[in-house]
Amino acid sequence: LITPPDWADRGLGAGTPFAAAHTFGQTGPFRSPNTMGDNVVFAGSSTTPGVGVPMVLISGRLAAERLTGPDPLYRSLAWR
Repeated sequence: LITPPDWADRGLGAGTPFAAAHTFGQTGPFRSPNTMGDNVVFAGSSTTPGVGVPMVLISGRLAAERLTGPDPLYRSLAWR
């Protein structure tokens, strides 16, 4: 039997194998920041904005924009 403390002992962040737990204190804007120091940017379900494929894709876009600046050619298809 493997428990969250076992995962934490193995260096898995917040004691979970996949991402931060779904507690209020680790949801949305309370999740880990997506930057650390100069030119270190994280993307994925454990960082802001959160979990799930759509949020991970948004996280990747945010990480890229932090490094390269906003993409002036990017236009969301959601408004068409």
